[in-house]
Amino acid sequence: MPLQRSSDPARLLSSDAGSALLEFVGFGLLLQIPLLMMAVSFAEVQQTQFAAEAIARHSLRSFLLIGTPVSEAAAEILADFQLRTEPRLLLTCRPTGDCEVPGTLLTLEVFLGQAHAVSVMRHP
Repeated sequence: MPLQRSSDPARLLSSDAGSALLEFVGFGLLLQIPLLMMAVSFAEVQQTQFAAEAIARHSLRSFLLIGTPVSEAAAEILADFQLRTEPRLLLTCRPTGDCEVPGTLLTLEVFLGQAHAVSVMRHP
């Protein structure tokens, strides 16, 4: 016996007939796209934070060990991370203000977008 289709809209709406695969794919896409967008956004934030931490640590270290200006080291690290955002670097030296005096405590703060990192080292 052939399957008869009803033209009654109320009956069609109340019917459970349909394709589970189509519903699964449809709702799956609706839910997965926002999750994917959030994951990509989280990855970008993490990359920026990792870059800020690397800049703070390695720029200050290269300044102390071989005298490389912190801005040059920061530019090289940004190139490694393939970021185009320009960091704001704040180097402070305590207690004298002279970064070349042995025993001076150097602090490098890095602001990169929303990321913030600090590195502190004592001059040898």
